[in-house]
Amino acid sequence: MYLIKTPTITDPKKNLAIEEYAVRNLDISNDYLFVYSNSPSVIIGKNQNPFEEVNLSYLNKNNIEVVRRISGGGAVYHEKGNINFSFITESTKENFNNYSKFLQPIAELLNRLNVPVTINQRNDLVIGEKKISGNAQFTSRKSLLSHGTLLFNADIKKINTSLKTKNNYLESKSTKSVKSRVANISDYLSKPISQTNFKKWLTEGILKSFSFEGFVEFNQIQWNEINNLCEDKYGSWNWNWGRTPKFKVIVEENMLKFKAVLEIMNGHIMKIGYLDSDPQFKDITAGLINIRYTKPEIEKRIELSGHSLSKQIRQKLVDTFFPF
Repeated sequence: MYLIKTPTITDPKKNLAIEEYAVRNLDISNDYLFVYSNSPSVIIGKNQNPFEEVNLSYLNKNNIEVVRRISGGGAVYHEKGNINFSFITESTKENFNNYSKFLQPIAELLNRLNVPVTINQRNDLVIGEKKISGNAQFTSRKSLLSHGTLLFNADIKKINTSLKTKNNYLESKSTKSVKSRVANISDYLSKPISQTNFKKWLTEGILKSFSFEGFVEFNQIQWNEINNLCEDKYGSWNWNWGRTPKFKVIVEENMLKFKAVLEIMNGHIMKIGYLDSDPQFKDITAGLINIRYTKPEIEKRIELSGHSLSKQIRQKLVDTFFPF
C-alpha cells in the first residue's frame, strides 16, 4: 500500500478533489491510503438534500462550509478534531461493500490502546452505542474509494448543532442521514496523546497492516488537475447545492395569511403552488420562478418586484420563502 503525501491541506474542497483525482487516475494495480483533516465543514452524501441535513443559519453564522462528496451515505461534520482516511483500491466483488476489510485494522489498532471499538451493522466504528466513525464508498469502472472519518477530539456540541435541522418544512425522497450519538476517541484513552502523534501512529499502523510499499506525491500537472477539480466542481454552487434531488418546501406565514408549496429542482424554484395568499403577495412572489433557491436571490427579486412594501413585510416574505 502506498501513502499519498500532500502538504498540510485543510480545505475540504481540495481534499475531496484529491480523493476523486486519486480514485479516477492512479494506477489501480496498487493500493493507496490518504489521511487528512479538514477545516470546519459539513460533508454531505452524493444524493442528499443539504436543506434537510444541516442547520444552515448556524453554518452561515460560523463560516462552516457545505460540500458534497462523490460517495453516498449521510452527512458528517468535519473539523480539525477529526481524522479522515481514504482507501483507494481495485473495484472487485471482494472489495465492494466490504467495509470490514478497511475498518478491521483500524479497530484492532484502537483496541491496542484499550479503546473498545467494534464495527456495527451500518459499517460504523462504535464504542458501545456511540459512533466514532461513519463510512461510505464510491466505485468507478475499475477503482473503489472507501473512506471515513474518525472523531478524535472534535467539538461534540458543534457537531450536534451543525446537523440539527429544520426539515419539518420539507418533502423529499433524498437519502436521509441516520442520527447517532457520537463520542471522541480521546475520551477513552488511558494516557493523553496529541492528535498529531495519534494521526502518525494510526497512519503507520494502517500501512503496516496492508504492507507499506512507498509514497505517492503528485507532480505539477497532477496538481493542476486537482486544483481545477476543486474549483470547478467542489467549489461550485451547482455541485454542492444545484445537484440536490427534487424536493418541496411548504411555506406559511399566518400574519400575512400566506401559504404555498415550492417545488425545487436543480436548486431552482420551478413552481409555486399557492394554497392561501393575498393577491398582492402572489403577484410579488411569482417573480421568484426559475431563480436559485437561496436567501440572497429571493431578497433581491422581492426587492426588485416594484411593489411598495414595508421593510418588515418584505423581510417576513423572504423568511417565509426561505425558512432555513
